[in-house]
Amino acid sequence: WDLIIDDAADETLPTRRTKNIPYDGVIARATRKLSSRANRLSIPVVNVWYGSPCRDELPGVFRDHAEIGRLCADHLLSRGNVRFACITTSAEAHLEVCESFRATVVEAGFPCLIKRVPSRTYRSQKARQSITEWLQECDFPLGLYVCADEVAHLVAQTCKQLGYRVPEDVAIIGSANEIVFCEYCRPKLSSLDPGYENIGRASARLLHRLMQGEPPPTEFAMV
Repeated sequence: WDLIIDDAADETLPTRRTKNIPYDGVIARATRKLSSRANRLSIPVVNVWYGSPCRDELPGVFRDHAEIGRLCADHLLSRGNVRFACITTSAEAHLEVCESFRATVVEAGFPCLIKRVPSRTYRSQKARQSITEWLQECDFPLGLYVCADEVAHLVAQTCKQLGYRVPEDVAIIGSANEIVFCEYCRPKLSSLDPGYENIGRASARLLHRLMQGEPPPTEFAMV
């Protein structure tokens, strides 16, 4: 393969079939424009964006949200925690991981609180204040799953400001393994590696089959 990284593939693809179509296949966080143009040109697309507005129109390879939630819950359960909570945005993928986490904890016989923060404004001062007030109402020690490492970093900083110890009072786990937020935090944050390399490999294999003329799968691949 000749691999091209194109941040504007939906604009690069021509609006109608010509002799100079730039790609034979695309792996992308697919937008509607990309899906529409690729379909018009008969170019296979593998979507890797779970929140894509055209998710149901394309073959897709995504993180296994249920497995991520279960593994995060198992980690905190194995550390002897008996109180649990999730901080999540309203994004569908985050909610699915959170629900799996909650279900695993409840099945083990423990309660689980849910705290939602806005998807687009969780960096705002209002969101920070909301997390601060919520933490002050929690009982400790607490096993806490946080939907994104950036938010987990914010929670850890808030705990420090409030005088709560991490992980003794609040054991935090995220689910993206983003080095900047996990490594440059004191103490370092635990986070589940979602296996993006596996998603890339599975996407490439699927795209290869589609370019060979195989029909698209009827279900998404969750890896």
